[in-house]
Amino acid sequence: MLILVVLLVTVSALAVVRSIAPSKQDLLVRAGLQGKARLTIGVRDDLPGIALCAVTCAGFDIDIAYAVARELGFPPGKVDLVPIEIEHRDDRQAKKDGGYITVDLVVASYSITEQRIKEGVRFSSAYLETTQAVLTRSDFDGTLESMAALRGKKVCTLGASTAEGPLRELGIIPMGRFRISDCVRLLKAGEYDAVQSDAAILAGFVAQDPDALRIHDITLDPAERWGIHTGPNEAMHTLVELALHRITTSGEWRNLYAEHLAPAELVLGQRQQVAIADPPTVPRPEIREW
Repeated sequence: MLILVVLLVTVSALAVVRSIAPSKQDLLVRAGLQGKARLTIGVRDDLPGIALCAVTCAGFDIDIAYAVARELGFPPGKVDLVPIEIEHRDDRQAKKDGGYITVDLVVASYSITEQRIKEGVRFSSAYLETTQAVLTRSDFDGTLESMAALRGKKVCTLGASTAEGPLRELGIIPMGRFRISDCVRLLKAGEYDAVQSDAAILAGFVAQDPDALRIHDITLDPAERWGIHTGPNEAMHTLVELALHRITTSGEWRNLYAEHLAPAELVLGQRQQVAIADPPTVPRPEIREW
């Protein structure tokens, strides 16, 4: 009888322990971050206002990456930002020192889609909500009120974009490139009629050259929600969620929006909303505080 009681108590105790939420320290260990020297993050590097890298990197995505890294215990001096090609965001492979490395996180204006999730991309909650838009030269002939007006036109977009298929269905000729900056350069040169991408991305190019470029408030989809690719480790995913919750509820997110995205809105005036100016809701993960 005594043995049975002891067994029951032991089983009950184990059940209680397993039901207790992990602490942040537990998660850091499970994510392989405890004692890790540096954190590597894959970022875009050619998007003004979002992620533009020359001697250093600057932009909304860049500061989101640094803020998340800080919450994970990595100050800027222990963070390596590595340019990542759009076709490698899903497998987290970035070029470095002549080869490829697997980055810890991807913060690269990466839209959350059901297809990408099915293919194995592990997204965080959204940290920015924007829409798709179209960019033309400022001397564009005609009124562009819908995507149908671009039927038969050459429209440059990212080769891995969510818009390439819908463009074809509308009779538009999609010209896939791996860098939106190349699309914009060739648009200015007259090789393309328009560029299609997220409004938050295109607005940065207009802010750089408002006399040459014009953004149009037309869209294929109601919203684009950018998430962080955290990789398959569940503890890492939870830590990123915890970081985003703090960033979006502490006032830091609003400061980053004001610094990097609001200036483009001033240039555009009423022509186009860059993104939703309120932080997305990121539920706080259940973390043990004691």
